[in-house]
Amino acid sequence: MIMVELTDPVETIVSLLKNGSTGLGTSGYEITDDNSAAVSILVSFKLSEEELKAQFGSDQDYDVIITVEKGEVKDEWIGLSVKQITVPVIIIIHVIDKWSAVATKYVTAPLVRSKAENALRKFIINHTQTAGGTIVLWKGISWKNEEDKNVRPVIHKCIVATEAWTFY
Repeated sequence: MIMVELTDPVETIVSLLKNGSTGLGTSGYEITDDNSAAVSILVSFKLSEEELKAQFGSDQDYDVIITVEKGEVKDEWIGLSVKQITVPVIIIIHVIDKWSAVATKYVTAPLVRSKAENALRKFIINHTQTAGGTIVLWKGISWKNEEDKNVRPVIHKCIVATEAWTFY
């Protein structure tokens, strides 16, 4: 059996989303505030609650924070010589109601979350067959909006469950 070097799908997806010329927030996947001005976006691996709050109030003062994490991986044979790895990849869009120091505009969290959700949905559809790295197929599975009211300011989230499939 030949061993292949597999790129972690989470790393690949973070890299895709962060790409300055083709990633989320670029032309075709714009995320804007209430006044249709571009918002500042941070794409990161999973952050703790403290790290997340710090990014909303940092010098950069991000308007939208998108975190990416991996779920439980399934590795199974789908033929005599081909294995399939299915990696659940959870993408969470975080937004708060605030005045954006970067864009000097107001950010209404539910509105901006909706725009970010639509941009991410379009991004995933356009990268289903050409995700990159060792990912052969990437698709969105579920979308769920919720608010974390245990923290102030309230964090508005969109939790997106996706799956990345790799064959080897």
